[in-house]
Amino acid sequence: MSKIPRNLWLLGRLWNNSRLGRESVTDFQNSRLREIMSHAHRNVPLYKEIWDRAGVRPEDIRTRADLSRLPLTSRKDFQGLPPEKTTARGIRTKALTVHKTTGSTGEPLIVHRTALEEFVTGVLRMRVMHACGLGRRDKVARIGTRTPEQTPWAWRIIQAFGQYRQEMLHLLDAPESLAGKLIEIGPDVITGNSAVLARLSREFLSLPTHPLKLRFVVTGAEVSTPPMRRAIRAAFQAPVYDTYASEEFDIIAWECPQTGRYHICDDNLVVEILKNGSPVPKGERGEVVGTSLHFLAMPFIRYRLGDEATAGEGFCPCGLPFSTNSAVDGRKTDYLVLPGGRELFASAVAYILHDRAPWIEQYEMVQESEDKVVLRVVSAALPAEEKVRSLKEEIQARLGSGVNVRHERVSQIEPGPGGKFRVLLSHIRSACEKQETVPE
Repeated sequence: MSKIPRNLWLLGRLWNNSRLGRESVTDFQNSRLREIMSHAHRNVPLYKEIWDRAGVRPEDIRTRADLSRLPLTSRKDFQGLPPEKTTARGIRTKALTVHKTTGSTGEPLIVHRTALEEFVTGVLRMRVMHACGLGRRDKVARIGTRTPEQTPWAWRIIQAFGQYRQEMLHLLDAPESLAGKLIEIGPDVITGNSAVLARLSREFLSLPTHPLKLRFVVTGAEVSTPPMRRAIRAAFQAPVYDTYASEEFDIIAWECPQTGRYHICDDNLVVEILKNGSPVPKGERGEVVGTSLHFLAMPFIRYRLGDEATAGEGFCPCGLPFSTNSAVDGRKTDYLVLPGGRELFASAVAYILHDRAPWIEQYEMVQESEDKVVLRVVSAALPAEEKVRSLKEEIQARLGSGVNVRHERVSQIEPGPGGKFRVLLSHIRSACEKQETVPE
């Protein structure tokens, strides 16, 4: 099969997998796994070196059960390496889409994907939205970091015919500004960062009447805690469904509208829930390890995400042919409450660090009071003093002159309770820990 028909077949198969049986999805997953293993060993130097040291050949991995023979990988294996070590040979890095992680560990990473891989993620995300009840002509307001120009051209053509329309809003806009734009757009569905939507709920709860008629709201990017979900549901007067994704894999799992379980996107990646390197029993908690099935430009194989999840009890009673998790504990990010009542989503500082400070290996930012923020950084070597000073000035300008920013260079960042990192945390008012009382 030539390249174009094969790609069209793949997109059609991904769209229809939810209608097939479990055996078909498992066969598809194992087939893609064998392809990615062969490709990674042949074309990605990082994996060839790791697997050769471990004495494992790609032909040793025939099904997901064989993955335990491979060493685990993490961000540390990728950081500091040139693109030619982590991306596939024969692919022009300059032609790839770049994603920068914020991550739950404070260790930034640059991820590269091809245009086809970007379209694959779009198909899978749209399939999730369909499972939640999206109609082809519904208008979606998407609150995130992407711009309309970053939408793959194929999706732009589809939207030009009135299908799957999207309006892009930036999550760093002030909450009152985002609320006004949502009212102006009048969407059928809203999707966005959980912490941002939780903060927006205060804007809508304060209105005398509800200006939107939503079919549902989709949260993601951050852990959606029960108080946050209650606030979002009350403010938008619509069902709330959660998704679990990462920059490395894109969509990983989504909440079933019928049962509340998380369907794992088994045809996008292989998910392992491990404790001390071994699979956990059903109903127990462990770390999330993923293996991508479609990303040839920069594969992630047995990759430790730094998140934790609870292994599902089995397949969902709704009948979809995907395995399940019952809970996910990933990244949490707060709003910073600054002097004068100004609020800033803390990821605004993370984006500065990622764009301007590639030498930073890990970081942690804690707001101790309205006018005091501590930024702790792990770095083996610092650049010229001028670059460090420029970075400090940009962060200070983003937070405002009334905030005292203290920078500390440390040897390591200590994890919080349960071994998890909270890289962006406010002690003033945490949307991740508590929320105003709202009706059930």
